[in-house]
Amino acid sequence: MLTELRVAGLGVFDELTLALGPGLCVITGETGAGKSMLVRSLGLLGGARADASWLRDGVDEAEVEGRFDLTPRARDVLAAAGIACDDDSVVVARRVRRGGSRAYVNGRMAAAAVLAELGGALVETVGQHSAHSLLNASAQRRGLDRFGGDAVAKAAAAVAEAHERFRQVSDERAELGDDPAARARELDMITFQLDEIDAASPSPGEDAELGAEITRLTNVEAVRADASEAHRLMTEARDLLDTAAVVLAHLDDAGLADAGAAAAGAASGADAAVADLRDFVETCEADPERLELANRRLAELKGLGRKYGPSLADVLRFRDDAIARRAALVAADQRCSELDAEVAAAEDDLAAAAADLSDARRAAAPRMAARIRDRLGDLAFDDPAFEVRVETASELTRNGGDIVSFQFSASNAMAVGPIAKVASGGELSRLMLALATELADADTPPTIVFDEIDAGTGGETAVAIGECLQRLAGSRQIVCVTHLAQIAAVADCHVRVARGDDGTATSEAVSGDARITELSRMLSGSPTSPKARRHAAELIEPKPSRQRRART
Repeated sequence: MLTELRVAGLGVFDELTLALGPGLCVITGETGAGKSMLVRSLGLLGGARADASWLRDGVDEAEVEGRFDLTPRARDVLAAAGIACDDDSVVVARRVRRGGSRAYVNGRMAAAAVLAELGGALVETVGQHSAHSLLNASAQRRGLDRFGGDAVAKAAAAVAEAHERFRQVSDERAELGDDPAARARELDMITFQLDEIDAASPSPGEDAELGAEITRLTNVEAVRADASEAHRLMTEARDLLDTAAVVLAHLDDAGLADAGAAAAGAASGADAAVADLRDFVETCEADPERLELANRRLAELKGLGRKYGPSLADVLRFRDDAIARRAALVAADQRCSELDAEVAAAEDDLAAAAADLSDARRAAAPRMAARIRDRLGDLAFDDPAFEVRVETASELTRNGGDIVSFQFSASNAMAVGPIAKVASGGELSRLMLALATELADADTPPTIVFDEIDAGTGGETAVAIGECLQRLAGSRQIVCVTHLAQIAAVADCHVRVARGDDGTATSEAVSGDARITELSRMLSGSPTSPKARRHAAELIEPKPSRQRRART
């Protein structure tokens, strides 16, 4: 829920801080005091579009900041966005400038998409002209599914499982393609490529070995001269080491024994090097025929590299991949036949599961419609019409094959239509209240803001709206802007907004006598009227009749 709200530089607010609690929180005040701007502020935290015209005169930047208790859904959004959250709350902020706005989550700049998703998990604003989740077709489907209970939930799970199986086998079948002739042409091409590579029979590292050999054969005279010089020098070194070893061996000083042994060992090693160099010089001769063969072989390997490389290692990897692809193509025709049968069976299973889900939804739809009509009857609708339609969609998805829509008319004498199109501002607010109350657990966020839900109502209707808000506040935080004392009187917390002589708005939580004074103002326009104050005190006292009216 929303625990704290700070607004600075927006509209009539220089700087304002509100502390809100659980249950039903009402915001009251005279017209123009700034209540609507508070609602706009909450909308900004929920991802609504910012309007630079809302900035207070003389202010370059306004800021709205809210602290919310975290929900599992909100934690998932933060985790997906890579935003750290070490405690049980999150701070969301919007900064609005004349050139645009920026969003921040826990002090870190956040993308608009992240803010919109996070805001949808935390707060929802219901106003006379606002669009929100219960007007969304997918949310209406989810609402019916939740209302349908275990029967719909089990059927929906079966559809999701069947659809996943259908998707898997369909994707595998699509990878093999639908053209046997194309597979045959591809098989011929791969066979030709493998024959060309295998005819050359390359071995790993062969190109590097050939390069070294060609370098040696091309420079054979220089190599032989260098090897001869090395042989001469190594021979001299060996003779000197032999002499040193003999001299040290004749010395009686025991301290030089190690030196003598080292000289003898070095002489022995040098003798082996002299023999190797002698053999190399004797056999190092020009070999034009071998040089030509080596160059021709390297050219052949480079030719493979131009087609399948560029390197010889790449050519060998291409060969391994081609062998695997050839095996798949050889087995493709048989696998295609198997997959065609699997796809058909999976599609049948999906259709059967979707039909069961449709049956469960159609069974739940009239029961849900009847419950909503009852709610609407309590909210000053005279003989309202409300239907939950379940129609067949053009394709099957993981959610089944149904289009669920809520249809409404304020009177049975008129044809129903989609609620987003046919409900007036005041009707939409009360209709959304009825839906939110009935579907309080159907994917709605933990804080719902109602902006003047009481527009155009009063008397018994206002009492009924208050009761409905109370019931809804039993499972989530409700913030309600209201002009009616009947609604404000049943709130768990009451905030009054007022404008001072300088045009700046302030707010305060009212209770006790201050609350009586505010309710008196709302009832009669006179905060000090004795009759209004007595009436206000009576409104605050629980009424047995109100308790009897409450629905379960």
